Amino acid sequence: MSECPVTRFDASIAAVAFTGVDIVPLFFERLFERYPEQRDNFQRPAATQGAMVNDMIALLAQFASGSPTARATLHDCLDRHQSYGPIAIEHFTEAWNILLKTCEVVAGGDWSTCFSQLWSNLVAQDGLISR
Repeated sequence: MSECPVTRFDASIAAVAFTGVDIVPLFFERLFERYPEQRDNFQRPAATQGAMVNDMIALLAQFASGSPTARATLHDCLDRHQSYGPIAIEHFTEAWNILLKTCEVVAGGDWSTCFSQLWSNLVAQDGLISR
């Protein structure tokens, strides 16, 4: 019998949380390395950057739990970001990948390949990368 996605997702988050490392600055360092032009879109970084990472993780948790509102939450998020200016859908895809890689690095040996597979599956199967 395999573990349910929400249990594995919670375990992946715990693996990162138990390190005590704030992933927000690391995520944005990587994001801005990839998309330096996006830095100017964060006019209040102290307020918005942590909220964005929290929203991304909460959205993945919604998909892991099979929440019926996850899809609507995703579309609201995409629409909100488009209101800031045009952002290619590939940038959203890459943001999810950057978040995954950031969590993998921070958790180190406590990160499991099954966590990476789960996150990748959530992003792929639930259409986080396309409308």
